[in-house]
Amino acid sequence: MSESRPVYAANRRRTFVALLAVLAVVVALLSVFGRASSARADGGTASVAGTVTDASESLPLADVSVQITSDDYTYFDSTTTADDGTYSLSTIPAGNYTLQFIPAGGSNYVQQCWQNDSCLDQNQTYFAVVDGAQLTGYDAALQPGGTMTGTVVTANSPTTGIANVSVNLQADDGNNAGGTTDANGNFTITGIPADDYQVDFQPGVGNFIGQWWDNQPTETTAQYVTVGSNATVNNINAALASGGIITGTVTDANGPVRGVRVTAFGPDSTLGDGKTNAAGKYRISALTAGSYTVEFIPPKADNDALQYWNDANTPATATPITVNGTTTTGVNATLVAGASVTGRVLAPGTPNTGVADADVSIYPAAGGQNIASALTNANGVYHVTGLPAGSYSVSIVPSFGAGVAPEWWGGTFIQTGAKTLTLTTGQALTHVNQRLIVGSVISGTIYAGDTSTPEPFADIQVFASDQLVGSLNAPPFEASTDGSGNYTLPNLGPGKYTLFIGSEDQNYVSQWWNGKASQAKGTALTVHRNIDVSGVDATLALAVITPGTPTISGRAKVGDTLTAHKGSWQPRGLIFSYQWLRNGSPIAHATASTYVPTSLDVGATIAVAVTGEIANFQSQGKTDTVTSAATAAITN
Repeated sequence: MSESRPVYAANRRRTFVALLAVLAVVVALLSVFGRASSARADGGTASVAGTVTDASESLPLADVSVQITSDDYTYFDSTTTADDGTYSLSTIPAGNYTLQFIPAGGSNYVQQCWQNDSCLDQNQTYFAVVDGAQLTGYDAALQPGGTMTGTVVTANSPTTGIANVSVNLQADDGNNAGGTTDANGNFTITGIPADDYQVDFQPGVGNFIGQWWDNQPTETTAQYVTVGSNATVNNINAALASGGIITGTVTDANGPVRGVRVTAFGPDSTLGDGKTNAAGKYRISALTAGSYTVEFIPPKADNDALQYWNDANTPATATPITVNGTTTTGVNATLVAGASVTGRVLAPGTPNTGVADADVSIYPAAGGQNIASALTNANGVYHVTGLPAGSYSVSIVPSFGAGVAPEWWGGTFIQTGAKTLTLTTGQALTHVNQRLIVGSVISGTIYAGDTSTPEPFADIQVFASDQLVGSLNAPPFEASTDGSGNYTLPNLGPGKYTLFIGSEDQNYVSQWWNGKASQAKGTALTVHRNIDVSGVDATLALAVITPGTPTISGRAKVGDTLTAHKGSWQPRGLIFSYQWLRNGSPIAHATASTYVPTSLDVGATIAVAVTGEIANFQSQGKTDTVTSAATAAITN
């Protein structure tokens, strides 16, 4: 059985860069009303002051935004430097802080954080502020950035520029920059941190297909552009091809239907969409060549049924459409009346009390993604509309704190064995009711390492015994441990379950209960009706990598192939990556398991750094790197 790592729903780790970006937006908005002091918490008695200069010439820099943020993100303030490059931030409460220096728009400088940090990671340098402190000398010297220029034109007419194309630069280490083409298709991006970038061209309007530099369809094949500090890279140009177009008209028994969302699902998860106008007409453009499935989603108010081209109720039975850069017309749809399901979700016991805010979802009886859903009202009543004819199962998932267990219509707790309802075109099926039962609780404590220290960063996911990870028709219940490592999984119906226990701390190995590496081997936990299960504890083992000894085979000669051999590593199942080194320094983009020396390598020695990463239900992200012995000097 092939398994994939569950995705944690609750990532409690804050991303520093994203937060600063949000705060920068707040500053921009507040600047309309003056200095952004209203973004602060209650002030204190301390102050921080300094000077911002040009790193290469030590000249003062005016209009640099200086932002101060506390390590718990409860305090934020901002100011700008004066003509002499000085700034001062006052009324700061006691705490730990970092600074971010953001150059004025249009200036060719790279933003940075306190102590010349790049702001890319979450391990920022902080300094302590005590009440009444008057801190000075908190200076910054901004590095000149690089500049990139280019022109984006149409592939059919190299002299016709395309306006409003987003040009996005992204480096492997997280550096990024961007700009937009003008009316003539030209762009200039300044303040770019020195790095190697992939460049993405995304048209804002028109029937053009985006691409990566240099004329590549995907990020995987995109070439890199090296941008140096205070250097200009010109002629990073692109010629965008016209895309394919799909057009058609959508009607129902009453004539043209307005507001139908039409989506074309194509190769490599690409898609395009459009919406019908008052005449029922739609147009989807900028489609890459390939085969597409077209879906028609009518407005709920019309009670027409969802449909796929050509008159199909499911994607599997849809007729594909081949797009090849031209316009495909006549992809029409005649919608039919949708069926509906109405019922009531009731709480246990009497009198008949409805369960509010329960999610009622309709799934194909054979399995797959839900077709439609609705929430119950205050009386537990739901009404799901717009259903194509077919056979369905009904899933009922109460809100998290409702105290009742999820069920499938018919009283089962997994879709297998659930009662099936069959709908015909336009049928209105009523009284599809379900009385839920009181949910049972699974609880326990998660520990980390051999010392049995409570693990406050663990996530616990529970699956029905025959429900595989990644199944579309029954997402897992989950909970997170508190500061003492305790968790509670409420609202479970009777049955057998498997539990996945994962930590956000990459130093510990995730597991399936009880101490197993896969769902298939995990110990099943039996839950009986109305009986809580406590003491379901687990101890996560330390993630330990035992590296092998990398070696290199092949002749140390220009044009010959050198091959990296990683050696014997533990545990099994590691993911390996490679970085080739010239005289101990990384060779740009030489990250395959083989390397062919060039004339640049003559006289140098070559080595390879092998990195093993733990993955597959274990501590994903934990790595170890070992460098091989170097070759002899490369010869011609």
